[in-house]
Amino acid sequence: MNINQILDIAKHEFQQKLIAFCQNHDFTKLTPENAEEFAKGLRDGLSAAGAVAYKSFIENYDENDNTIIKDGEVFRFKHVSQKDFLTPFGEITLDRRLYQPPHRLVAVMCLWTRNGVCGGSTPAWKFANRFCIRWP
Repeated sequence: MNINQILDIAKHEFQQKLIAFCQNHDFTKLTPENAEEFAKGLRDGLSAAGAVAYKSFIENYDENDNTIIKDGEVFRFKHVSQKDFLTPFGEITLDRRLYQPPHRLVAVMCLWTRNGVCGGSTPAWKFANRFCIRWP
């Protein structure tokens, strides 16, 4: 993870949002209304900066290889899929690389584990997997 790159992205986003906000408002006098409006602009800018920093942080961990070996099984890159995530900073869209083993039509669930258990080994996943089409 390159923290300086993430900070630069967040700083640039915050600057752009705050500049655009201030250009659309008249802050020549200090009034309670102006102070409240400026606080809203700060909050929006900080949320936007947090969202792009969080997105950059997560994307930093993505695999870029065309094949992944996990537990002795080879997973091949299939396609990029956009996924929406709700974060503390608002909704973000990530481009997620989907992989599949050559003998079945299943996305890689094992890259994210919980308590050392493969995401594809949960009871809900096993139940849903019963209805998947298997290709030879």
